[in-house]
Order: sequence, then structure tokens, then C-alpha cells
Amino acid sequence: MVYEIVWSDVIKRNLRQILNYLRDNASEKTAQKYLADLEERVSVLTKYPESGMLTEKSLRPESFI
Repeated sequence: MVYEIVWSDVIKRNLRQILNYLRDNASEKTAQKYLADLEERVSVLTKYPESGMLTEKSLRPESFI
């Protein structure tokens, strides 16, 4: 089963801000790569939504290091 990802207005606005920041402080190429990588990861979530689920272990501080 393939799920649909629904982007909220807040997420869309945040994404625009991130892309503008990358364009202004890095390059257009960096912004486009960021967007392509994000779209690829979201695409995986449509097929395997469990892969994005948080677990108790993933919330531990050492998991971010």
C-alpha cells in the first residue's frame, strides 16, 4: 500500500525558508540537492511509513551523536 504525504502550510513555509537560506548562504545547487534528497526520503515514507517512526531508543540523546 502506498500512502500520501500531506504537507502542512507551516511545513511548506519552513521548507521555503530553508531553501532560501541555502540559496543565499551556499548555492542554488546546494538548495536543489537538499530538496532532491528530501523528496527521495519522503518517497520512501510513502511506501514504508514505519521507517520514519520514532522509538524510545531513537529519542535517547546518544542516538543523535
